[in-house]
Amino acid sequence: MTEVLTRSEKKQRDIVTAAEKIFIEYGFAQASMNKIAEEAKVTKRTIYQKYENKQALFDAIMRDQIDSMFAQINIPYDSTRDLKEQMLEMLALLWDTVSEERHIKLKRVVIAEYVRDPQFMSSLLADILQRDEGLISWLQGSIDCGHIVNGDKWLIFEFIVGLIERFSELPRIYNQPIAAGEKKDNILNEIADLIICQYGS
Repeated sequence: MTEVLTRSEKKQRDIVTAAEKIFIEYGFAQASMNKIAEEAKVTKRTIYQKYENKQALFDAIMRDQIDSMFAQINIPYDSTRDLKEQMLEMLALLWDTVSEERHIKLKRVVIAEYVRDPQFMSSLLADILQRDEGLISWLQGSIDCGHIVNGDKWLIFEFIVGLIERFSELPRIYNQPIAAGEKKDNILNEIADLIICQYGS
C-alpha cells in the first residue's frame, strides 16, 4: 500500500532527500542551505522553519539512517536455538548493514568532518550508545538465558562491531573490494568462534 503524505510531509521529505544528496556530494563543511534549498526546490526560510541549522538537518539524516540500521538487525535472541547459528545470522545482517551504499556515503561525510571538528556529532553518538536495541538487545537476550557468560554486553558489542567494520565497512570507505562468498563466510565463522570461545557457556 502506497503511503500518502501530506503536503508538509512531502516537503520535509524532499528537504531531507536533497540535503543528503548535497552533504554526500560536497561534504558537511561545503554544503550550504542555499544549495540544499535549490536542490529541494524550496526557500531557505522553509528549511529553517523545520530545522534550526545545517547541523540539525544532518543529525536528522543520520538519525534516520541509524534507525534504519537498528531496524535491520533488531531480531530477538531465541533461547531454544544454537548460539553460533544465531550469531552467524546476526553477524551477516550486521555485515550487510554497515557495508550498504547509503551508510558508506554518509560515513565518509562524518569521517571527513570529524577530522576538522572532533566534537562533530558527539551528542548524537552519545544518544546512540544509550539505545538498547539491535545487537545490544540480542546480546542481552543471550546473556539472560545463560548462553553468553562472564562478559559485559557493551564490551562484547564493541568487539563485534569493530571486527565487522574492519572487514566490511572500512574497505568500502576506501573504495576497496570486500570479501564475498566463501571468504566472507570464513571471516564470519572466525568472528563467531572468537566471541563464543571467550564468552560462550
